[in-house]
Amino acid sequence: SSTQHDEVTQFSMAERQRAAATAPQGEIKVKQIKHTQPKVGRNQPCPCGSGKKYKKCCGKNL
Repeated sequence: SSTQHDEVTQFSMAERQRAAATAPQGEIKVKQIKHTQPKVGRNQPCPCGSGKKYKKCCGKNL
């Protein structure tokens, strides 16, 4: 549902804010993302659990 999608989005934003707060002024540490699952196709269901297609949900801003 959209609540689960919102929770995933809020967690991601909180993680970025936490990284910015703990980094020295002017520097933001960026953690390398490792893909543990295969790439999601545009027409497959979104992995966030919203029930929407990936391209209409989390993939629309890519």
